[in-house]
Amino acid sequence: MTRSSFLRPRLAIQKAMVDISSAFVGLEISNLRFVIIFTRVLFAVGVALAVAGISLEAEYTEPNTVSLELKLAKAGFIVVTVIFLTLLCFEAYLWTNLAKLEKSGLITLKATSTAMPFIAVRMAYALLAVFSAGGLHSKWNDLYGSVAAYVIMALVMENAVVLIYLSVGIRIPPVKSMD
Repeated sequence: MTRSSFLRPRLAIQKAMVDISSAFVGLEISNLRFVIIFTRVLFAVGVALAVAGISLEAEYTEPNTVSLELKLAKAGFIVVTVIFLTLLCFEAYLWTNLAKLEKSGLITLKATSTAMPFIAVRMAYALLAVFSAGGLHSKWNDLYGSVAAYVIMALVMENAVVLIYLSVGIRIPPVKSMD
């Protein structure tokens, strides 16, 4: 794979993001870039907290330390949920400004809107797993809970989102440059 063929999909996605960001009248690209970077960092922090909490909870040796791990996991999932709700608001705003989007931005927006219900179900399962009162004996627990709930609410939802985003990558035409 040559460098130029590797960069084409990335340039197409960047062009789609520029098309979407052009719907925000009065917001400069540098400000929008800052918001996007801040959101990504906040998302990474949320995921890191959740992973750390769940990992530590799975390997606990003292029952007294489980509360810290559970608090980390809950904090992480709360941060990720807030970002998810923010993205839903961002998406709703873009749907009200469809006329300002180009074709690649519209394709991206439609795919994101199609994937959001699947992501919401997956997040609901994760929140139920962390916030349910049963702990290890809850039916929402990934290891000891209901296999059917895990398969339907986690695995199927994740795979549906991946397929949706793969189809977007195929449908957006390659861009040679950002100019």
